[in-house]
Amino acid sequence: MRLLLLIITMVCTPAWASDGLKNVMYPGGVEIEHSRAIPAELSYFGNYFIVNIEINGKGPYPFLFDTGAAENYITYNLAEKYGMNKIHVKKRNILSSVKTMKVEQSLFMADTITIGGAIFTDVPFQSGANRHRDPAALQEIGVAGIIGITMFEPVLLTLDLGNEKIFFSDNLLNKNMQGVTPIVRTDKIVPIILGNVHSEKYQGSHSFILDSGNYSNFHFYLCSEIQKEPAKDNRFTLKTKDFMMNEKTDYFTTLKGSITIGNTGFINPKITYSLEVCSEKWQFPRDGLIGANTMKKMRLSIDQKNDLVLILPR
Repeated sequence: MRLLLLIITMVCTPAWASDGLKNVMYPGGVEIEHSRAIPAELSYFGNYFIVNIEINGKGPYPFLFDTGAAENYITYNLAEKYGMNKIHVKKRNILSSVKTMKVEQSLFMADTITIGGAIFTDVPFQSGANRHRDPAALQEIGVAGIIGITMFEPVLLTLDLGNEKIFFSDNLLNKNMQGVTPIVRTDKIVPIILGNVHSEKYQGSHSFILDSGNYSNFHFYLCSEIQKEPAKDNRFTLKTKDFMMNEKTDYFTTLKGSITIGNTGFINPKITYSLEVCSEKWQFPRDGLIGANTMKKMRLSIDQKNDLVLILPR
């Protein structure tokens, strides 16, 4: 077996959410020019997409852009510095990529968050219980927080990650449009879509989180059937840590076959897979993730109001 051991402080921000998924909060509204796609620039640094935001008219500050995160997160010091309204502090069950953890967190509200030419109002942010309780991963990446997918619930969010851009529009999708696929999920949280996996020994449909906070191409969990397929003697072992700094083991290999997402096919794709999450009782179904490296090869529009995703090849 070829074995490569890598110690990576923080390879991705996994899809994580609270125990109150049915109570996930969204921005109160958004101000954008009608029927026009409003752009915002991203930067790509250390395997992460970073977006600059203004908080209550102050900034800009770098935040991790993560469609696999169900909620926004901000460092306690920054929330306090700009007078964000502190709603409460309470213990919550946080789902990381490894396990469920009970963590004490603060809920803050920002009057306005400006991203590109869009102004989001009454925006919720989770934070540490105090200035000493923020995740060390944020400091490792060099960001002030995370912008999660629920930030963009009021708009059509279009991702052109290959060109390091995102766009906001009030022109929502229609299920009869060519290239549109439904979001499959149990609640209003992270976008999960279906993809087809084919090889000589296996074929089947799998659910994937669209996760721009994960640097990989495709990521599977060993508890799914696809894990019977990869040749174990050609895998590399990656030692990583998740957002909550829990250690985890990933494996890296090539899937001899194809994965089709919408009308876009990927031949002999590079994949990673892991085992730890299989023992956890996650609150939404998924077999794996579509990471940023694959998302860069597509143009994606996510409509959370209608539970639709438009997938076009770049």
